[in-house]
Amino acid sequence: FPASALAPILPETLRWQSSINGEINFTSTDTGPDGRIALDAGEGRFELLLDGEWETLSYETLTTELELKPEQADLAVNLSGPELGTLSVDMSLDPMDEDRSVKGQFKLEGLDIALAGLFTGLEEVAGEVNGEGTISGPLMRPAVEGQIALIKGRVVDPRLPLPLEEVVVSVDLNGYSADIRGRIS
Repeated sequence: FPASALAPILPETLRWQSSINGEINFTSTDTGPDGRIALDAGEGRFELLLDGEWETLSYETLTTELELKPEQADLAVNLSGPELGTLSVDMSLDPMDEDRSVKGQFKLEGLDIALAGLFTGLEEVAGEVNGEGTISGPLMRPAVEGQIALIKGRVVDPRLPLPLEEVVVSVDLNGYSADIRGRIS
């Protein structure tokens, strides 16, 4: 079905252009759910309304797969695109656990932060973000461990006295806190 059919439940400042294909194979047993739900939004684009103008964010792949068993639910999400890089998230959840504890990992490769220029109003923003880590703990308050790094960062704007060149930032994710280090050349 067309993603635009979801417009009534999306914010007015977001439009989604794509075709979503899905597959559902689900059975409810005496012990709980058993099945698989897979969605593939293929190639598409999101349009965001920023300062009265629609900005386009294209992607090449957007898939979600949910495997359901009475004792475990596994979720895999993959998103990739020319400016988005590649994001993958894999998580497991025990639906019988009182805290609904999750375990999983994420990986981000090649996110072009030029997108940030759309949101900040800066003249030029450049750089690439990469990272990976783990997610664990209660579903409503999971701890995130890992590292995210910005390389080849650059910020230019007339409001800044000097351009910021060769910006490097690393963020160490430590559960519920983070350590940030960086340098500007």
